[in-house]
Amino acid sequence: MTTGATPFQHLFRRGAAEAPPLLLLHGSEMDEQAMTGFAAAVAPDTTWIAPRGQVPVGDGWAFFRRHPDRTLDTGDLALRAGHLGGFVAEAVMRHGLAWRGRLSWPASPTARSWRRRCWRCGPASPPAPS
Repeated sequence: MTTGATPFQHLFRRGAAEAPPLLLLHGSEMDEQAMTGFAAAVAPDTTWIAPRGQVPVGDGWAFFRRHPDRTLDTGDLALRAGHLGGFVAEAVMRHGLAWRGRLSWPASPTARSWRRRCWRCGPASPPAPS
């Protein structure tokens, strides 16, 4: 695991070349280490990149600002989404990753279990497996 010198402080772990890399995004008031245990549980042999959000919040970080009432600052979200996209593109090139331009869940049984749990809290029906 190494910490990069790009605009996003981040952790990187190289895994098996045949698996698509994971992008690990933490929640508010967390940091780049928050999702590494999840990655180890669902895809232990997979390459991953875990950036730290750039907005200080409480004792941690976030990827975008919120208003005092906790609603999204959509202008800041749009700006920072572009910055994150640029970081991902740069990291893919820097680390020589085989990015296929799509997001997917790892295929392990643990990952399928996490996917079911995550989608219970989200949209009414999960997307078709990739």
